[in-house]
Amino acid sequence: MATIEDANDLVDSVLRHFKEPGFNNIPSHPYGKEHIFDREEYYQSYLKKFAIPVTQIGWGRSFIIEHEGKIKAHLDINNRLTLHQASLGMGLEMELRGHKLGPKLLDYGLQWIKNNTQVDEMNLFVFAHNLPAIKIYERAGFKLVGETKNRFQVDGHNIDDLTMKLAIVR
Repeated sequence: MATIEDANDLVDSVLRHFKEPGFNNIPSHPYGKEHIFDREEYYQSYLKKFAIPVTQIGWGRSFIIEHEGKIKAHLDINNRLTLHQASLGMGLEMELRGHKLGPKLLDYGLQWIKNNTQVDEMNLFVFAHNLPAIKIYERAGFKLVGETKNRFQVDGHNIDDLTMKLAIVR
């Protein structure tokens, strides 16, 4: 699990990942090539989420994989509205893709949720063309519950977005 001390490196990894191409060179994030990120804003949002106990609404936790001394993959779990639901986002920098680390990171995060929170439902959004990610989520038990056609237009691509949910069983 990432700590407050990891926040700088975590933000750097996330921002590097946002700039990389997604599956089949179609974007994997709703940010175009020209999007300018406010690094300090991202950093402060991580610090704020990490500081909130999981017994209060608004907490967030991140799980990371380091490679050659740098964070190269992250799983972010955020609780925004109620204590029984949380949302999930995951990203692996290109050099770590295809090494079966995504499922391990996801399994670790979901196990942590079971053991440490009141969350009984996980939600996520994934682009419909991101077949490797969808397979990882389905293997973990996530079910498709919705689709939004053309939710995003990124660098000339119309992108459909899927909503998936997982019941946390204890």
